[in-house]
Amino acid sequence: MSRGDQLIRQWGILNLIEAHHFGITIESLAKEVGCTTRTIRRDLEALESSGFPLYTDEVDGKDHWKITKNAPQTPFTTTELISLYFSRDLLKVLKGTHFYDSINSLLNKIRKTISPDTVEYLGKLEHTFYATQKKQKDYGRYKEFLDQLMNATLNCNTVEIKYHSMHSDKTSVRMVDPYKIWYFDNTFFLIGRCHRHDEVRTFVVDRIKTLNVTRKEFRIPPDFSIEEYTKDSLGVMHEKTVKVAVRFDKTVARYIKERTWHESQKIKQNKDGSITATFNVAGTREIKYWVLSYGQSAEIMQPKALRDVRRDVGSENNLIKSTKEGVRLEFDLYK
Repeated sequence: MSRGDQLIRQWGILNLIEAHHFGITIESLAKEVGCTTRTIRRDLEALESSGFPLYTDEVDGKDHWKITKNAPQTPFTTTELISLYFSRDLLKVLKGTHFYDSINSLLNKIRKTISPDTVEYLGKLEHTFYATQKKQKDYGRYKEFLDQLMNATLNCNTVEIKYHSMHSDKTSVRMVDPYKIWYFDNTFFLIGRCHRHDEVRTFVVDRIKTLNVTRKEFRIPPDFSIEEYTKDSLGVMHEKTVKVAVRFDKTVARYIKERTWHESQKIKQNKDGSITATFNVAGTREIKYWVLSYGQSAEIMQPKALRDVRRDVGSENNLIKSTKEGVRLEFDLYK
């Protein structure tokens, strides 16, 4: 068994001990984990030597293993604190914002509560897990905007923004009631009621040029649900729901089938090895650009409005060309 497997098993043992309020015996741990009692004893010795606050308490003549609880003012268990400490890799995407600064401060405090031996043990366990996002944005430039939006959302104050719309390629002044700040796909979005259109809309924080928090207060409608608002979107777009059918050839069919791209998706296997995927999505813009990333391996079959679409995506050769069957995507993002 590799060292990584041992560490993961030992982490599972810690979680099992904490999950049992009255403690758990070595025999029960062995049964839960699926190994011998001898292995469990070695693991417990390793955890104790690594600084974890384990102890035994006799119950009905048997030793039950427990873990020392944290101070009453700390509402977290030891493994919860350590799991939060591990999450710093995931939270690097927020670097440059006050969100990250506050979380990083908390993680540093957690580190100080962990013994040096435990920190060394965690360093070994960290080799089994790594999380990152390569397409990270520098949100340090938007720190002030995010702070203002956070306060406006918390206090239910309308904001006045100068916003550049990618769809119209125009800049306009909007009054918006901020309902939610949404972090999705490495981007911050503002979801709120746009006074101009009197409807809930999604704004990209990156495209806000100026922002002013007004003293005007608002109330979020009791029937508003962020889950309902975003459920039909492939990404963040919120438009009229349409049925889209896309044919993927056999070179990418397996990859498409392995993932759930949208909760409405249905996959039909074709005789030539290709597949036809159908979705009911809120608008076609996002799914169009998603399909473009597969180049000649994908073609849009439905709706009819997309059959004759031609869009320049970077050069005169990067075109969507229509065919009798659908729209052949004549470019490859990976070139």
